[in-house]
Amino acid sequence: MKRMAWALGIAFALAAFHPAAAQDNSYKIFAAASYISPLGSEDVTVSTITDSVQASNEVGWEAGIEFRMGKWMGLEFSYLNATQDIEFGDTTLGRIDFTPYNLALNFHLIHSKYFDFYVAPVAAYVDWGELKLEDGTKASTDSEVAYGAAIGMDIGFGKTFAIIGGVRWLSLDLTASDPGGAGDDTLSVDPLFARVGVAFRF
Repeated sequence: MKRMAWALGIAFALAAFHPAAAQDNSYKIFAAASYISPLGSEDVTVSTITDSVQASNEVGWEAGIEFRMGKWMGLEFSYLNATQDIEFGDTTLGRIDFTPYNLALNFHLIHSKYFDFYVAPVAAYVDWGELKLEDGTKASTDSEVAYGAAIGMDIGFGKTFAIIGGVRWLSLDLTASDPGGAGDDTLSVDPLFARVGVAFRF
């Protein structure tokens, strides 16, 4: 239900901004590989051994579209999918699917035919999958709404094709229920994304 409400909200936002974007007839579709580096962790003590619990660095795949509202602003929606390990030191505790739906308001500070540089505030609806632990048990997780910031650039080759790159950060937690019924556990993830890909601009 939350996912449907988020999708409808994005659809209405895109519909509201479409007339402004249509004035320049400008939009961009893109696909990219995204290297995900979680910055958050939690210290946990197990049998007198203290170490950090954190999500692993992984590569995910991202696709999206940006609608330009004139030369200076654009509304970008993207979808990313990855699978991460949850680790205690060098020991893998389990695996989880990670799917953020990102909405960014891009401010294009430098824009030309061949080079485009932009910054953006970002909001994301993050769908955490089921946490599958190494001992065979599973734990349900909560979906999250996260906020962050991004910077990016496009390097154009001709009128349509471009190479894209950028960095995005989200303030994000992972909350999973304890399979033993002891309550919920929260892990600070705070991922940093570095993406490289291709785009087609129309």
